[in-house]
Amino acid sequence: MSSFTFVSVADATLLGASLFPGKVLDGTWLARCEDLKREVDRLSLLSAQDALLLLRVDFSFFSF
Repeated sequence: MSSFTFVSVADATLLGASLFPGKVLDGTWLARCEDLKREVDRLSLLSAQDALLLLRVDFSFFSF
């Protein structure tokens, strides 16, 4: 048991997703928004159809 790391309830995550509202959830949202900003900038380099397909696939992973 000594190898386990104590994590407070406010900082708990499961597979990278915050379990409770708070600073961890805020940090997760900020990181995701930064990822999407970077994706939008890169999508402008692709054709419209390819960019739309990539966005559709990307959002489908996070719509659960």
